[in-house]
Amino acid sequence: MRRPPNTLSPREAEILEFIKQGLFAEEISARLHISSHTVRAHCNHIHEILDLEPKTTLLQGLARKAYRQKIQDGLVKYDNAK
Repeated sequence: MRRPPNTLSPREAEILEFIKQGLFAEEISARLHISSHTVRAHCNHIHEILDLEPKTTLLQGLARKAYRQKIQDGLVKYDNAK
């Protein structure tokens, strides 16, 4: 059975959780018994699925998306008149 488009695989979700915990690719690869190259490939796919800006780390991108969502939800006031 295929997963819906733009959905993280179980492995990608697992890697994302490790990234949120602050682990690096080499540490994640050791825990999951896969190569760091494979971890980076999963990270690139996560980056695409989450539609993060180029050149941001996953954590930076997630933080920006969460902040933007809070602004949209009215939970954070944003004043761009500087």
